[in-house]
Amino acid sequence: MSFSAGREPKIVVLDDDPTGIQMVHDVAVYTSWEESACVNLLREEETMVFILTNTRALKPEAARRLLRECTQNLMAASKQTGVPFWLVLRSDSTLRGHYPLESETVREVLQEQGIEVAGEILCPYLQGMRITRDDLHYLKQEDRWLPVGESEFAWDKTFGFHASDLKAYVEEKTQGRYPAASCLSISLEILRSQDEAAITRILRQAHDFQKIIINAETDDDLRALMPPLKTVLKEKTFLFRTAASFCKIYADQSEKPLMDPQACVQRKNQNGGLIVAGSHVQKTTRQLEVLRQNSCLETIIFDQHQILQGTLAEESERCARLVNQKLAAGITVVLQTRRERVDLAQGSAEDQLRLTQAINDQFIRIVEQLTISPRFMITKGGITSSDCLTRGLRVRREWVLGQIELGIGVVRCDSASRFPDLPVVLFPGNVGDEDTLAKIVSELEGCHGKGL
Repeated sequence: MSFSAGREPKIVVLDDDPTGIQMVHDVAVYTSWEESACVNLLREEETMVFILTNTRALKPEAARRLLRECTQNLMAASKQTGVPFWLVLRSDSTLRGHYPLESETVREVLQEQGIEVAGEILCPYLQGMRITRDDLHYLKQEDRWLPVGESEFAWDKTFGFHASDLKAYVEEKTQGRYPAASCLSISLEILRSQDEAAITRILRQAHDFQKIIINAETDDDLRALMPPLKTVLKEKTFLFRTAASFCKIYADQSEKPLMDPQACVQRKNQNGGLIVAGSHVQKTTRQLEVLRQNSCLETIIFDQHQILQGTLAEESERCARLVNQKLAAGITVVLQTRRERVDLAQGSAEDQLRLTQAINDQFIRIVEQLTISPRFMITKGGITSSDCLTRGLRVRREWVLGQIELGIGVVRCDSASRFPDLPVVLFPGNVGDEDTLAKIVSELEGCHGKGL
């Protein structure tokens, strides 16, 4: 992360699940972090590039190993190419994920290379859906703003927390190693006053990996941060733990209109479309209910509770046969898990994550067993989306086309994937209104037969 004279640093986003592209467009996403892949991604023409690490789906130790390897390979690739880079750890706007493990792992590798990280910038703002005001983080729930610590996401079995105040969140997750009182903060008032000198002073105060909370309610709030931030980045090294909107503003990406649904479908393909829904958050469950009420699709339910009887592999094979049959007949399929979660009554967060991984492995095996290329594909939920792309479709590099709705990105699979150039809609589990999924499916179904 040393900055070569005359070379503009590449923005490298390490994305802990694939929905981090939900606000950007026209960037490459790599699903490999081997040194050769890191060399290629640093040579991409665009200012920003993503690496899909999918660490949110991993156990802590596996996530730590992956991030060490990835950061080491990026450092080696930077030396080989002469291209410097800035690192962004893109994570969940509702604060779930391996924090502070991921940030501390990357910092450790940088320190081993002689790079001191002065501070960590925390910015979970997400346009139209998540805001941070007076250091309190909120999510939009219907027509009101709910403190994130009062939401269902705070009760997450693996990544649960209590605090809505981001300073208190830091203290909680670091077990007091970084007290709330030690955190710096850049307020909405300072950002909106356009006081670059004040912002610069706060950023320059950071030392010893100090945490800096960024308040934001609009993209313009973040835009006000960027000039002083980029000035200070010439003097100090920071890590960033952010949601998706920060990536767009940091890379100075232009606004792009929502995509024409016709660009999200292989229109000469006569097979059915495929919606794969693994997310169990309440919003996804309600969206699936509305979808069933307003369409004539075929719903195939994967009963993950079969894991309790030891028959989950057979359940996966049953679903795969049905999906292939329906797709070949031109019928669009909703492949979803049974809505009742399998939760351990006892056991650690790691035990719960291990159970979830075993279920997810068999769920994704259904996609791995596809022999029929769908006309279009929608994946619902971050872990589901990642595994559908990397395991189910064997994508190594995807291209972000844009968004079909606010916060819902579309990627195109590479030519070497199982279904070349297939557009895939990456629909986060916690995004959209209750009718957004039904609306998108209706639009994509309406594109049938118009000729690509």
